[in-house]
Amino acid sequence: MPKKPAIFTPDGAVVCKKVPTIDHIKPAGSSLLVEMLNADEILNTNFYISEDTESVGPPQAYITAIGPGLKAMIDKGESPFLKIGDRVLLQGNYVPVPNWDDCARKRGLVEFHNVKAVVVEKK
Repeated sequence: MPKKPAIFTPDGAVVCKKVPTIDHIKPAGSSLLVEMLNADEILNTNFYISEDTESVGPPQAYITAIGPGLKAMIDKGESPFLKIGDRVLLQGNYVPVPNWDDCARKRGLVEFHNVKAVVVEKK
């Protein structure tokens, strides 16, 4: 197995001897970590729909982590409508994050103001 390269500062000091593997991602500020739904999940079908297919509607995702700035707002009662596990409709883009655990869905960071609605699912 090849060695992982060290990380150096501009003056040549070693920051760390090897790049560690990723365990998880923690959103910062008022960001949310979301897991994007695939097109076949949005359409509620068992048929596979290619990634490069035209949009099937607004992007949808599940909230998997909440940043500390938004958590503080929720705790104060200023934004009680979002929680981990909510299915949401998103507007705009997300910042992709590394796939550290081979998840089948894409994950990304979004700002809470890009959440336009919570999707209420049938029980």
